[in-house]
Amino acid sequence: MSHSVLVPAAACLLAAATACGGPGRSTYEWGGYQNSVREFAAQPGGVDVGAHVARLTASEEKSLLGGRPLPPGFQAHLGYLLLLQGDIDRALVAFESEMQSYPESRAFVAGLLDRLEGAQ
Repeated sequence: MSHSVLVPAAACLLAAATACGGPGRSTYEWGGYQNSVREFAAQPGGVDVGAHVARLTASEEKSLLGGRPLPPGFQAHLGYLLLLQGDIDRALVAFESEMQSYPESRAFVAGLLDRLEGAQ
């Protein structure tokens, strides 16, 4: 392949890569979600639930302002944290949002809600 064809082809590939957001740009607004899940897995019962809820709520607001969706599982995790705080109404809203945003989560989240209703 000649040099005159290679340079324009490389330039097109570079332009396409940078037009897609470039490295490090995610489709989702992750915020503190990954750290929250990691901390809960590492220290069950040993974290400040209120601080996690505040961080995730701030990420949720950033998502709305930035027009980027929340990742799968975000709303379900937030719902779980809200349940731990005793805020059942907000938790149910979060679980419903998870099921609407990610229909594949419906079976799992609906199962959680069924167990929650059975425990009450």
